Amino acid sequence: MAENNAERLKRVVGIKALATTVVNFTIGAGIFALPGLVGAELGAPAILKVYFCSLMLKADQHCVMSSG
Repeated sequence: MAENNAERLKRVVGIKALATTVVNFTIGAGIFALPGLVGAELGAPAILKVYFCSLMLKADQHCVMSSG
């Protein structure tokens, strides 16, 4: 093993990498994990409830954006 510090990788995570990781986990959970959990709990009408929740989220986002 090389003991030279110039040859070693830095073990740091910058703000950009951390933010990207958080966004990645959020999108991944929203696309893959949550619909599966909702479908397992609610059964066949789960897609209607997911659609309803997305409409409520859109209304909430509109209120936040409107407030400035």
